Amino acid sequence: MSRSRRVFFAAAWVLFLASGSHADAQRSTICPGGTIALDISAGSKPFVHMRLGNHEGNFLIDTGATRTEVDAALYHAEPGSKIDLEGSSLPTLVGGTFYVVDFSSEKAFAPRGGFAGAIGTDVLSTRIVEFHYEAAHPYLALSTKSCDARTLEDAGFVAIPQQGYGASEAWRSWLASRSGPEAEIARRSNLPIIRARIGKVIAPFWLDSGFGGGTTRRLPIQINGAILSRLRDAGVALKQAGSVVITDCEGHRATDPLWQVDGKPIVFTTEEGAPLFEYAAPTLQVRGRTPCGTIGNWPEPIGAVGTLFLPRWHTVVFDGPNKRVWVPKAVTPALRAARRNAHGASLLACGENSVCED
Repeated sequence: MSRSRRVFFAAAWVLFLASGSHADAQRSTICPGGTIALDISAGSKPFVHMRLGNHEGNFLIDTGATRTEVDAALYHAEPGSKIDLEGSSLPTLVGGTFYVVDFSSEKAFAPRGGFAGAIGTDVLSTRIVEFHYEAAHPYLALSTKSCDARTLEDAGFVAIPQQGYGASEAWRSWLASRSGPEAEIARRSNLPIIRARIGKVIAPFWLDSGFGGGTTRRLPIQINGAILSRLRDAGVALKQAGSVVITDCEGHRATDPLWQVDGKPIVFTTEEGAPLFEYAAPTLQVRGRTPCGTIGNWPEPIGAVGTLFLPRWHTVVFDGPNKRVWVPKAVTPALRAARRNAHGASLLACGENSVCED
């Protein structure tokens, strides 16, 4: 290689390193922690490309999964078994015992390269997890260090206490739950929640980053029969809007009815009922009973909002150790415009007391 070509490649390498350092510098965190790029190309679901044990691939960061799982084919293990794995490129994760699942049917719902596994709340709820969608290149930040509530408050976030939700193990959810109308549901759930109001009906909704996909003007929200009954009792107008075929965790297919709310927005709120984000009248998917223990099995009102909502809130912090979820108090027009320029109008965010139909 000639000297001139060596100089050219050396200069190019320096520029590459500088650009990488610049990208890392752009990954600011609210609480001290390590970062990793998010791939949201598959229906906005948050994947990270990481190594776990001796294999690497696309892992879904799934706040709606109670356990961390790896793909049977990739890890050459029997579905339904558990395997011990050491070493990881995900910040804060050094290894552990993981469940083995056949993810072959999920390949179409993952970025190029397939579906290597899912990081669930058994891992996520023991950490502070920051989803940063406000950046031109979204990323995830994780930390096992303590982070004072004042730090997040000063950064413009408001806390949503979990009251027994979001614990890393079911028995911890049971111990953390307080007595009252929601005590039973808290004891059986270790998924993070936010509260939402449709008309006068208020209920907890799981924040499930692994649910949903694609972009649509009708943002699907899952509810169970108890919420549907309360909406009808409260006089909320509903129109039939077709149905959707779903496949549960055991491969069983079922048809869930869709109902369009007429004239009532959905308002996500604080624990005290103060509005945070407001969207146009939603389409509701009523889940039925399945062997997988979804919201359709529960007699208490419970719903789920999926991955299409989290990017609209720009930055969401799951603070498992302190049993809180943190969301921005408001999204300014300038931040909304920046988000639109970075990712397109399909992922607009709505500020306090605003209505979105994107």
